[in-house]
Amino acid sequence: MRSRNDFHCWEIDWVLTCHSYANNMIVVVDRTIPVHHAETRSYNHDVAWQQMVGFLDGLTASEKALY
Repeated sequence: MRSRNDFHCWEIDWVLTCHSYANNMIVVVDRTIPVHHAETRSYNHDVAWQQMVGFLDGLTASEKALY
């Protein structure tokens, strides 16, 4: 799933989801909880955004439904 140009690990939520399902756990997402990142990120926001879009574009319809 990870491409050679993806340095920001957009797929980590999938790894944790698969681990949870494999261990008979449930996965809950609450998109109302804001996530605040540190101001001093060591990566370019535009590059990270482009990589996220590329990752999401590579998902199948079934994967997108879960995402």
